[in-house]
Amino acid sequence: MTPDLSLDDSITFLDKLVSINSSSYNQTGIISCLTLIKEKFATFKPTMESIPSPKPAKNEFPIALKITKNVTAKTTCLLSIHVDTVFDQTSPFQTFQLSHDKKEASGPGVIDAKGGIVIIWNTIALLEKSSLSANIGWTVIITTDEEIGSPESKHILEQEAQKHTFSLVFEPPLENGNIIKERPASSNITLTAQGKAAHAGRHATQGINAINGLIALLNTLPLTKESDTQTINLGTIQGGTRENIIPDTATCCLNARFMKQNDLDNFIKACQNNAKTIESETGVTITVDITSLRPSKSKTKESEILYTHLENAAKELNLTIDFENSFGVCDGNFIANQGIPVIDTMGAQGSGMHTHNETIKLNSLITQSTLAYNVIKKMAKK
Repeated sequence: MTPDLSLDDSITFLDKLVSINSSSYNQTGIISCLTLIKEKFATFKPTMESIPSPKPAKNEFPIALKITKNVTAKTTCLLSIHVDTVFDQTSPFQTFQLSHDKKEASGPGVIDAKGGIVIIWNTIALLEKSSLSANIGWTVIITTDEEIGSPESKHILEQEAQKHTFSLVFEPPLENGNIIKERPASSNITLTAQGKAAHAGRHATQGINAINGLIALLNTLPLTKESDTQTINLGTIQGGTRENIIPDTATCCLNARFMKQNDLDNFIKACQNNAKTIESETGVTITVDITSLRPSKSKTKESEILYTHLENAAKELNLTIDFENSFGVCDGNFIANQGIPVIDTMGAQGSGMHTHNETIKLNSLITQSTLAYNVIKKMAKK
């Protein structure tokens, strides 16, 4: 029999978390949230550790909070989510607001991903009250930099993944309630073209137009190809200073996503090789900088077993779930790349993430917790 969870207590915890601004660059707010989380999780009598940044200038600021218990058990689960949000301190979207019928609430991070923190706590509460508590170990990782690409915390997640049997990440499901199975490999790439400045009239033949070189490279890329296996987005393009000066620099920042890791690797190689060709033809030097890289999250035999447990757990709870792939990426990509199965959309249900309409279905704080607990039970008994 599953112990009861309190929806009122869950809403109160969520309200406290959401009412603290914890944008990715608000260190004070993030630390306040982590303090609140530590106080809440202390009831389980776990081991808790704030993991500092390895960078000397940031070593007072934690890149993650690690909470563990019974990690020597045969079956261990890594539960993870982030505390940072996309809403900075100047955003007008700062408060937690209940709907009139108290079935929904809006606020910064209600589903992405402070609702996920509440669901993790509820899931652990169910586990610790059960007969399985002595047979399964768990680690909770709350990261602080996911919304800026997890530049530092990804290494913690990769290390912890290697120590665990499986993982649940508490990002929100899709707005239709579907669970994401496969995710693409994703890379942010900066193309920087270097030419030679000159007067556009008097010394036109002496200049080397960096913008022309950059455009030549972009024209070699499959930018307009419609596909369900790849997407390439030109985010920003900059270059030149005025019309009568041949520009000596130009840059383009783009994002490329491919469902297959090899396809992304080949795309990056094509950028590098084509850049060399254009340099030999035009004299424009183009550098290709990989500013971020997430591995793909592909289907495996082990992940299919975990998803089957999720399906069966949902049926037993009379919940309807379905699966689909997504071009979105998350920390689940890093965890899956370490060879363990992971479900990365076990968080709160709702809509409008990353907008001022971000809204949570409050009952999902309970249903998703119960679902996650039952998945863990099935993995412990397999």
